[in-house]
Amino acid sequence: MTLSGALGQGEGVIGVDAHGFAHSPASSRRAGFHLRRPADDRFSILLPTRRIVKALLTLLILSSLPLSAQDKAAPRAKITVDPRIELLATVQLLSGYERTGLITRYEVAYREEIREHFADYREHPAVELFAKLSQQGFAYDNPVRAILHYEGVPELEPVQALPAEWQARGGHAMIEGFVDELRVFAEETEFMAFFDEHGDYYGQLEGQVAETIGDVSSMAELEEYYGYGQRSYSFILAPIFHHGGFGPRVVHASGAADVYSVQGPVAAEKGIPSFGDQEAFRYLRDHEFSHSFVNPLTAEHRETVASFEALFEPLREKMSEQAYGNWETCVNEHVVRAITVRMAYQQGEEEGSKAMEYEKARGFKYVDELCEKLAIYEADRETFARFTDFYPELFAVFADAMGR
Repeated sequence: MTLSGALGQGEGVIGVDAHGFAHSPASSRRAGFHLRRPADDRFSILLPTRRIVKALLTLLILSSLPLSAQDKAAPRAKITVDPRIELLATVQLLSGYERTGLITRYEVAYREEIREHFADYREHPAVELFAKLSQQGFAYDNPVRAILHYEGVPELEPVQALPAEWQARGGHAMIEGFVDELRVFAEETEFMAFFDEHGDYYGQLEGQVAETIGDVSSMAELEEYYGYGQRSYSFILAPIFHHGGFGPRVVHASGAADVYSVQGPVAAEKGIPSFGDQEAFRYLRDHEFSHSFVNPLTAEHRETVASFEALFEPLREKMSEQAYGNWETCVNEHVVRAITVRMAYQQGEEEGSKAMEYEKARGFKYVDELCEKLAIYEADRETFARFTDFYPELFAVFADAMGR
């Protein structure tokens, strides 16, 4: 049994190109280890403590908004470096995961510090198990999605049940076995000492992103578009992940979801990663967080979606190149990308046209027709107060295509 069969397709696997658009593609404190000041003085900026940075981020984001927006107290995306993701990324790096292209190709000094600091643990059971599982399909967003169902490092206590669809073919047992080894790795390497010693570094990255994106961290536009919200939103910065990232979600018993955009750097300068400009983050917000609104609706209407599966064959090669290997995933991507285009048009005609051409160039054949349908939704919110009310109307696009 391979994990690709057990886990299936991911929820959102993306990369960000030079234009800011997304595409898919994969010891201890006692030692005194810390970010060393290299010869080129790339860390010459005096870094404040991470707690101070966190407080300043809140003030910075709020002060960038007009008073009316502040008064509405719209939900905002948290910007953070997460120890669970850094623990996972460390094991992935030691396992040779660079072969997949899912580790950054940029010259990030932090990546080499991880490699050096944990070099004695390259044959740790957690590392060897991940190498094995990743070759069986536990790759792309699946490891990220899995680890976010646990809380605390090194404890990694389960906070929500793993997705039910992973259970059918033994995926739960495989993942729980890996997490068991990951706990041991975190304890034996004193991983949190390493993480805490890099707090100022993480704080610098978080601060730079908060300053860059400004009001893009607000979820007001997104929630207004869909007519409802999610439990929480987070941009997780992953300094050694690939150029782009993933859009997982963790669904609670109430049905509400914590949604994430977990993203790697799009460049690096003097060893310091950067995560893109405001336009890139706007795209990531609208694209990645939209998966948590769209994917559950596609699953709810799975039988109807499957009736149009013949449309996938002409698209299969182009979609598979982007890690979209089945029709349901292809539908999700079409709908999310069409919505992202419509939201780009809200920024201006040029932005919308640019987004439309980008998606069509990547092989998303039905984006323009879906956009025409979405214009109807946008014009009649009295009838369609929530996107859930309108979603089935989109099937007419695929029905018409079947008839041609």
